Amino acid sequence: MHADAFAEALRPHYDDAVRYTRALCARWSPGDADDVLQQALLQALEHYGSLRDPAKFRSWLFRIVTQCFHAAARRHFWRRFVPLAELGDAEPMPAVLRGRPDAPGRAALLAALGRLPDRDRAALLLFEVAGMSLEEVGAVQGDRSVSATKSRLSRARQRVREMLEAGVRAGRGPAGEGGVEAAALRLLDEIDARRKS
Repeated sequence: MHADAFAEALRPHYDDAVRYTRALCARWSPGDADDVLQQALLQALEHYGSLRDPAKFRSWLFRIVTQCFHAAARRHFWRRFVPLAELGDAEPMPAVLRGRPDAPGRAALLAALGRLPDRDRAALLLFEVAGMSLEEVGAVQGDRSVSATKSRLSRARQRVREMLEAGVRAGRGPAGEGGVEAAALRLLDEIDARRKS
């Protein structure tokens, strides 16, 4: 009965949880991301009975996924991570980037995300991939205020943009006007535009 109720609560959020976990673990192999998600789902199932407010299931689940990721990162800090460009079908970004795996700029954008500090990357992915509100992101990350969450998101976006702009100035690689980083900046602008519309 407990497992059935958990499965029913999980169903509408499962795809977002998969995308979030894979994006969060973008520097790792897809198998490692799956392990993090599996661990999180086991923990969530085990503690489902302690969830007092079913309306908060989504943020509660994403908090567990984030905690499992941080635990795995501490255990595997010595590992050599798989290059982001080799992740293939991991589909770690919002719908705007879920086209061809070799789409111009996609690998550059993922690489920039991969260089963010874990907490900043998690905040950005919770907001962009999981579609959480500022309040939900703050709840998952244990922030004391919405303004702290907003600042972290703004800082993370700005850092990604700066990394991509530095690549454009360096003139790396062909991918239309300005190289792969310019293509990634166009994707980032498209994400920003969709969020504002």
